[in-house]
Amino acid sequence: MGPYMNILVGLGVGALVVIQGGMNSRVMMALGGTMPATLINFIIGALFLLAVMVVTGNLTSMQGISETPRWTLLAGVAGVLLVMGTAFLIPRIGATHTVALLVVGQALTSLIVDHFGLLGMPVIQISMVRVVGCGLLALGAVLVGR
Repeated sequence: MGPYMNILVGLGVGALVVIQGGMNSRVMMALGGTMPATLINFIIGALFLLAVMVVTGNLTSMQGISETPRWTLLAGVAGVLLVMGTAFLIPRIGATHTVALLVVGQALTSLIVDHFGLLGMPVIQISMVRVVGCGLLALGAVLVGR
């Protein structure tokens, strides 16, 4: 994939965060809580993924899971918390402010992950330019929250 495709995928996934959060918020209101809405979200998502894997012939063995560090499996917990968090926040502060806060949280965490090479990532030192960029993102989150 070229750089333009990467940009399109990033923009598309960003759009899906908003769309999914909005839909999940509606389910949350109908069911009376973020946990049942998140459960429905993950059940339907798992069934969809299974169907895609069957159709594409991409069902693979799970044997490699034994070689995966156990802590990496907590990514599923992070996914649940992300879905619950967006369903909780969007009806309270709106989609724009929610996404702005998500982006700031991602950027600040990314600075730390990059700087220390955490999670097996390459080391990319924190620089003043990167810190200022994150500061501008944070300012943007404040502004869209008004």
